[in-house]
Amino acid sequence: MSFSQRLSEIRTGFERPFWVANFTELFERLSYYAVFTVIVRYLHENLKFSSQEASSLSGQFGGWVWFLAIFGGTIADKLGFRRALALAYLILSGSYFLLGSLDAPWLAPIRSTMSVSTLVTIVLILPALGVAMVKPSVVGTTARASKENVRSIGFSIYYTLVNVGGAAGPYTASWVQNHMRVENVFRVAAFSVFLMLFVVVIFFREPRKAEDAPPPSFVDDQELLHCAG
Repeated sequence: MSFSQRLSEIRTGFERPFWVANFTELFERLSYYAVFTVIVRYLHENLKFSSQEASSLSGQFGGWVWFLAIFGGTIADKLGFRRALALAYLILSGSYFLLGSLDAPWLAPIRSTMSVSTLVTIVLILPALGVAMVKPSVVGTTARASKENVRSIGFSIYYTLVNVGGAAGPYTASWVQNHMRVENVFRVAAFSVFLMLFVVVIFFREPRKAEDAPPPSFVDDQELLHCAG
């Protein structure tokens, strides 16, 4: 097959939801890794956790993403990919902003009702749930909105954008830290995924075609999560 023929297949082989979902995935990964890059420093310097406590809470953040994946997949199956993505980005934008505001004066009444450690743990569950909903929705859309002859290329595009977002996240966090305060990293992350909420609402349509393969099972999603980071 010639290059021009292959290029033609790629142009016609993907529905619009494929490109929309994968575009938003790039910014979801950017936001996640930006937050993950600074969370230990933020917990240690702003919330006065010890280095060991901050590292432990950061590890919990990553662990919650894996644990909640089964629930995120179930929610995506029940709601459909469009509503699940919209809900996920709404949760992510709110929770990243809240996480970066934990030492703000307006949250003092809540901090007075429980230990800061408990509050941080509760807040960390929220973005983890959002991430766990995004993954199966984007993977499922990639499967449904790709024709059989280009589906493998579709997943290659998915992995590429995940990696681009993963690389851009720490760079973004570094730039923000060098020019602003560390808590602004969380606000940049919140703003990024909040924009993706509008992208989904305006441009994404539920991919439904009889000839399309069904979304991958939970086991497949876990394998893809492992490969994509």
